[in-house]
Amino acid sequence: DDPHPELTPVELWRLVFVHRQLWGNAYVQKIRNNAGAIVQLWPVRPDRVKVDREQPSPENPSGKVFWVQTDDGGRVRRTSREIMHLPHLGYDGVTGVSPIRVAAQGIGLALAAERAAGRLYGSGNMISGVLQTEQRLQPEQAAALKEGWKARYGGSQAAHDVAILDSGASFHPVTMPYKDSQFLESRMFQVTEVARMTGVPPFLLMSTEKSTSWGTGLEQQAQGFVTWDLAPTWLTPTEQRVTKELLPKNVYAKYQLGGLLRGDSAARATFYRAMRDSGAYSANDILALEDLPPIAGPEGDMRLQPLYMAPLGYDPSVKAPADLPPDADRAARA
Repeated sequence: DDPHPELTPVELWRLVFVHRQLWGNAYVQKIRNNAGAIVQLWPVRPDRVKVDREQPSPENPSGKVFWVQTDDGGRVRRTSREIMHLPHLGYDGVTGVSPIRVAAQGIGLALAAERAAGRLYGSGNMISGVLQTEQRLQPEQAAALKEGWKARYGGSQAAHDVAILDSGASFHPVTMPYKDSQFLESRMFQVTEVARMTGVPPFLLMSTEKSTSWGTGLEQQAQGFVTWDLAPTWLTPTEQRVTKELLPKNVYAKYQLGGLLRGDSAARATFYRAMRDSGAYSANDILALEDLPPIAGPEGDMRLQPLYMAPLGYDPSVKAPADLPPDADRAARA
């Protein structure tokens, strides 16, 4: 609830996920009280930590060692008792690999496209048109013709106006060639490429051209994001690491994803009704999923038994004699 003197829980875990995304590893120092219980969590910058292996010992059963750089340039030795390590996907089982480093080629291509666009538009190659005359103009005459054209027909106030040219001058508009259109398409593709490498749906990066890739609406796409990337890549490793290193036995950490996977009111009502009618949910179970206070008393936790799936001819109001076999019971009811 209060893991750090300055950071809130959201700020702390957001910083942890940023470290995992940029460096591929997140390190959190465990601050314990005199009884040995963990009372605070302090994030450590990954560029100040070097992970190593040593021979396992009773003091350090895992054999993992963290060499943390101090403010004065020295190094201190820490173990898993003092440092919680949340690695990203890795190759050696010790540290994770930075997703940004893995995606460097695609990100570099996107940066190169941005630089190329800046050079293209900054060099003046993308001009709007050409003023052409039959005679050869001196630099002063050409500048005067250009300034006169801009003064008379430049700006939004001259939109849809009629241009009158003298001295044999003519205006030829320049349209974007087809290869430049392909250039823009390649820049748009980089958004999809970065989305693929980071696991973020394109619609969350404001790219809605292919918004139906995971479904017909944002609800299906958000559910796909939670199911295929957010939960297995980010949430589940954090849950298991917190359960393993921060919590006592028989207690586990679990993200509540009901809010992210919650559909519209009609869909939720249909789902709750089906779960309630089948006896899987009680009224308090449904209220908990809706973040509403429970019903006091045993009535709130009561589960309903469905009766419409009873055997043909069964009358629930008639109690079967205890000494009759099932066949006799059915004959008596008939």
